[in-house]
Amino acid sequence: VLSLIGFICIETVMMCSPCAGVYLFEFVSCSSFVVTGLFLLILILNLHTRLTHINWSVL
Repeated sequence: VLSLIGFICIETVMMCSPCAGVYLFEFVSCSSFVVTGLFLLILILNLHTRLTHINWSVL
């Protein structure tokens, strides 16, 4: 939720458009919102029980 709020806030600020930090914050906040949404979707649809587990010690 905080990443979505941060993304909305940074989109409303137009005074610092050429700042590189703004683009980085926008990318990180949008990416974290999308990844968190995917994780929640996987948990809500019970897809985590259908996915195969990877045995990392064998690899």
